[in-house]
Amino acid sequence: YPEIVILCGGIPKFVRTDKNFEINTDEIEKNLSDKTKAIIINSPSNPTGAIINERTMNKIADIAIKHELYIISDEIYEKITYGNFKPVSIGALPEMKEMTITVNGFSKSYAMTGWRLGYVGAPKNIINEMKKVEMQTVSCLPYFIQYAGVVALQSSQDCVEEMRKKFEERRDYVVRRAKEIFSCNVPDGAFYIFPEHSMYEKDSIKFSGFLLEKAKVAVVPGIAFGDSCEGYIRLSYATSMENLKKGFDAIEDALKVHTENLVIHSNLSNRLRYIFHLPKSLLLKCCLS
Repeated sequence: YPEIVILCGGIPKFVRTDKNFEINTDEIEKNLSDKTKAIIINSPSNPTGAIINERTMNKIADIAIKHELYIISDEIYEKITYGNFKPVSIGALPEMKEMTITVNGFSKSYAMTGWRLGYVGAPKNIINEMKKVEMQTVSCLPYFIQYAGVVALQSSQDCVEEMRKKFEERRDYVVRRAKEIFSCNVPDGAFYIFPEHSMYEKDSIKFSGFLLEKAKVAVVPGIAFGDSCEGYIRLSYATSMENLKKGFDAIEDALKVHTENLVIHSNLSNRLRYIFHLPKSLLLKCCLS
């Protein structure tokens, strides 16, 4: 999103969440100015899996109404939620229909990733402006992909529920494994976990490189999602349980070796520190021996 905003000549501003990745709406207000045009939200969230609860969503709607701002709501993971958590579509709240640009698609809920089929629900004047850009860049998707989208929406959603249950099983597994080696929240939606790794390495790019090299596991460094996400990595569990087990076993083995090396380096450092505090006569003897 930041790059898209910059490409359009805007200045993106980030609102920090708390440790549970929940939004403080007071922070949104603090970041507003007379030049603010819109607020972008994503619930369920990529990369954290957090869902904006109804109370907070209503507060965000109140802010939009008060300051006459559009809300751009990315709801691509709306069907992938767990437990009692259900996402609230802000465009369905009172007075918000004409102020909301709802973005959705088929890549996540219907596993149509490679076909790149999405859609937008927005006021007519916004859609008319979007069409001017879309027609000169994409023109249109192949017709059979559009028909596939219609079938997906109008057919039984049993397959979606079956997939959601599988994701929930995988979520429970990866969270349990992640909590054994990282600090990790339990996501309420999507198919990612976003554990903190600063106990091993504060730099998320370095740590991601370490996991790729030593464990052969590819993750996304937290810094890719903004400065406030430094110290975290995003892991996807949109793969088989077998692959998840192999991946976490490899991560554990790599971190075990890494931790042992840290202990060795620490012990060596302490020994050197002790030696260089000895009297010169004993220091010479130690060096000679």
